[in-house]
Amino acid sequence: VARYESREKRLVPGSERLIGVTPMEALPLEQGSWRCVLRCPGFADAVVPVRIGRGGEWRQDVTLYRPEEIPPGFVLVPGGPYAAGGAGDRGADPGPQVTVDFFASRLPVTTGEYVDFLNDLAAAGRLEEAVVRQPREGATPHVRLADARFEPASPGAAGALLVSRDLPVMGISWHDAVAYCAWRSAREGRMVRLLHEREWEKAARGTDGRRYPWGDEDDATFSNTNESLAGVPRIVPVGSFPADESPYGLRDMAGNMVSWCWNAPDVPYRDFCALRGGGWDHSRLHAECATRLGFSHSATFRRYGMRVCVPVMPHA
Repeated sequence: VARYESREKRLVPGSERLIGVTPMEALPLEQGSWRCVLRCPGFADAVVPVRIGRGGEWRQDVTLYRPEEIPPGFVLVPGGPYAAGGAGDRGADPGPQVTVDFFASRLPVTTGEYVDFLNDLAAAGRLEEAVVRQPREGATPHVRLADARFEPASPGAAGALLVSRDLPVMGISWHDAVAYCAWRSAREGRMVRLLHEREWEKAARGTDGRRYPWGDEDDATFSNTNESLAGVPRIVPVGSFPADESPYGLRDMAGNMVSWCWNAPDVPYRDFCALRGGGWDHSRLHAECATRLGFSHSATFRRYGMRVCVPVMPHA
């Protein structure tokens, strides 16, 4: 275990110490936020953030997974309780929530990954569907089609934004994101889906209710929002802001691209779909982990992209 300490506006683990072998009962820990790492030969490490309140305790069972059970590019977010909500959590009561285990993609879906999806549709004789699902926002060019094949837009094209494969995909609707997940599920032979917004929040902030993925203090240089870069705001390759990293190792949760989520928001917005995270042209308010958004399933904006997860399926 290592206690989280505030250094240069970020919560970082302090000195790590070995505390023993599980199962453990009545282990004394001081009040505060802790990073626990469970290690066992033959299994992947499990990072388990723990928050000890005044006179409180923490009880949790943790399942370990073999490295081959964790999809490439994904990280384990162990189930259990976490502190949800905050100033930006509109329409819901903040407080404790609980998730089950899931694997979250460390980075958002890129333009290159999405273009591969479009090209696979075209190769399967579904070019018309691929054209409909290409990234868009009005007349702004995002990807281009030549000889029945898609590729990122040319950097010199007027208004072009998605000009390389390593930029996060954007300008897609919730329906497009779900179609991508269905394609990827079929290709990989396992369920791939969008995160529920409560899964997204747990993956972004861990268990201690921190304001941002990196801690509680604001800094425009830590994530890609409309105040982060010299000149005009712009999207950047995924993972470009190392400080924008959650306790589990996920990047770009507070900036660069907003993510469509699986669920509908609370009443009275049940006809919308939830969105989470900060965007490259958003204010820093949207970088807060508790900020909640929602919009029509068919909406496409230049700040709406996606991140995916793989739920842990029970063994037969």
